[in-house]
Amino acid sequence: MKRTRLRRRKLVPRGTVTNKMLDDACRAVVFARDGYRCLMCGRTKWLQWSHIRNRSYKSIMWHPLNSKTLCSGCHKFKWHTPPPGFDPLAWLERILPGRLAAVDALYFANKGKKLDRRLTLLWLQQELKRYQKVA
Repeated sequence: MKRTRLRRRKLVPRGTVTNKMLDDACRAVVFARDGYRCLMCGRTKWLQWSHIRNRSYKSIMWHPLNSKTLCSGCHKFKWHTPPPGFDPLAWLERILPGRLAAVDALYFANKGKKLDRRLTLLWLQQELKRYQKVA
C-alpha cells in the first residue's frame, strides 16, 4: 500500500499578501482586459496567463502590461517553442504596438525597487473593477 504524505499548508500571518493572491488578481485583470480570449487564435477555452518578460523580472511580475491571455496551445507551441519562421516578439509588436517597449521601460524604471505587495493587490483589484464595468 502506498503511503501518502500530507502536505502541510504554510501558515502566514493574517493580512499578509501572498504570491498566489497577487497571481490570481493579475490573472483576473489580464483575462478581463483581453476579453477572455486568446490573443493569437481567439479561442475562449483553456486560457492561460502568459508573461511577455518572464517572471524573473520581479519588479514587473504582477503588472498587467507584462501579461497577455493565450490559450494553452498557443502559449506552449507558439510562444515558448515557436515554429520555424514565427517570431513571437514581432507578432506581439504587430498585435499590441508599443507594448514591448512599455514593458521594458517599466522594468528599468522600477528595477531594484521594493514592491509594495498590499498596494499592488489593491491596485489590481481596482483595475479588475474598472475592466468589469467596461464589459
